[in-house]
Amino acid sequence: MLRFSVTVANTTSSIHFTRCNGLFSQMRNGMAVYTTDYGGPIAQLLLAFRAGSRYEESDESGVAHHLLNSVGSDSEDSPGSDLLNQCSSLGNSHLTREIFAVQATVVRENAVRMAPVLTELCHLAIKPWDFDNINDAVKKEVLYKEPHKMLLNCLYHQSRLVSGQAAFIGINVDHLNLLERLEEGVKIREEAGKYGIQSEYFGGEARRQLNSSKAYVAIAGEGASFQDPEVIFVLFCHIRMCFALTMAIMECLLKSESSSDTAFWYATQLLGCRKVRSPAEFASLIKEVTKEDVDRVKLTFLAFLYKRRSKKES
Repeated sequence: MLRFSVTVANTTSSIHFTRCNGLFSQMRNGMAVYTTDYGGPIAQLLLAFRAGSRYEESDESGVAHHLLNSVGSDSEDSPGSDLLNQCSSLGNSHLTREIFAVQATVVRENAVRMAPVLTELCHLAIKPWDFDNINDAVKKEVLYKEPHKMLLNCLYHQSRLVSGQAAFIGINVDHLNLLERLEEGVKIREEAGKYGIQSEYFGGEARRQLNSSKAYVAIAGEGASFQDPEVIFVLFCHIRMCFALTMAIMECLLKSESSSDTAFWYATQLLGCRKVRSPAEFASLIKEVTKEDVDRVKLTFLAFLYKRRSKKES
């Protein structure tokens, strides 16, 4: 699934400057505006909010997906049919909704007029009956809460769809005209919004539809290639894996056709431990691994691989 990622500066000033052959401005309400003009006849507009699923709180699971599928429904000031008609009359060719972003392709002459329509599309007024249409699109998502209760109270909407979490990007658009139009007609709540817990972010999320009633979730971090078994083994020591996973990794790395008991013996020997009798005892030893142990294990494991390779060659 394609994800738009936009960073909004935390500043209250209204200044614009050149960045990457384009113009960047920070509006008084906190919304960031970036444009670049290549002189083409077709303009691209994008209004994006930092309101994706990774910003959901524990009691907001699934809300972002409902919001994404709600674009095009009634807003607080206009019915959805009028909004879609305005998109067509202004030369709109397609409308996509990724994370919570609305993108439009319009002829250059109508780009500035299209800007308020995009803000209106994100100014949702969700009614209970709207869920009859939305649920068909999101029924395959894994939902742990009842999102309609939160949406009707606009808790997530009020905290994320605000100017401080928004960015407006235009391609082949006059920057000053767009900025003036947004200052006059933007309908976005003027708040800084709440920021999620700071953490390093390495990727995104991938979803695959399966014919099953169960959901499977995998969380991955930085790793290494399986072509470097010694690095994998060092990572194994760092993350202190459980006993069952330890056995699987050891058997994979050592390519041993022996039993789990043999692989278990290899693991304890490489860690410099005496042979233990239970997974719990082994787990307690793993928790005590230090950086010096990791360095020693790496050298020991490299020596083990070298000896095994020498035996095969002989």
